[in-house]
Amino acid sequence: MTKKEGCEPTTICSTLKMRAVDGKMRLTDVADTEQLFRLIQSIPSPKAEPFKQWMATVASERLDQMQDPEYNIPNN
Repeated sequence: MTKKEGCEPTTICSTLKMRAVDGKMRLTDVADTEQLFRLIQSIPSPKAEPFKQWMATVASERLDQMQDPEYNIPNN
């Protein structure tokens, strides 16, 4: 990401002090699942596209499941 795109990881991630390998407490960018997905969606690389497409498919399936609980019941 570049600054001209208007999205820096720190605008999505939180910062925590965590112990580094040298034993010192250092500020570290951290993210929860939702923040990671948002960060991935903002990556302008073609290499990120397969993962973005997978995320969209999973989200669509999950919305279908929420609307119709019988969506996942196999037909026997």
